Amino acid sequence: MFDLAGSLAGKRVLDVGCDDGTYSTGAAERGASVVGIDTSADMITAGKQRAHEKNVDVELVVADASELPFPDGRFDVVLAVTVLCFLPDAALAVREMARVLVPDGRLVLAELRRRSTWAAWRRLRGWLGSKTWSAAVFRPAR
Repeated sequence: MFDLAGSLAGKRVLDVGCDDGTYSTGAAERGASVVGIDTSADMITAGKQRAHEKNVDVELVVADASELPFPDGRFDVVLAVTVLCFLPDAALAVREMARVLVPDGRLVLAELRRRSTWAAWRRLRGWLGSKTWSAAVFRPAR
């Protein structure tokens, strides 16, 4: 993911669907100024704990990818890893991510393809009762 994002030193990065802060803290460790968002307050709390343990400064807030609370052009890089599969309107979220990017900014999206073994494993977890993965919709590669 970070190879796709390019050098992050001195960049303003938004981590959409930051979950427990894995990518947020990783970006901060690479010299970025990072804001992470997630709809889950529990995940924001876990992300803050991870940032504390890694001794990095990361701003983590509860927010929705479909209605980002940031002005146009605020970020140099937007990361969204395994997020679109949880959103009812992925296109709206992508438009929001593009809106908060600077001109020529970098949007890095990573999703599990419908027929990937990773997606199959997560679908199985959903069938076995995982609330997280039972809600995921894996789309075909285009």
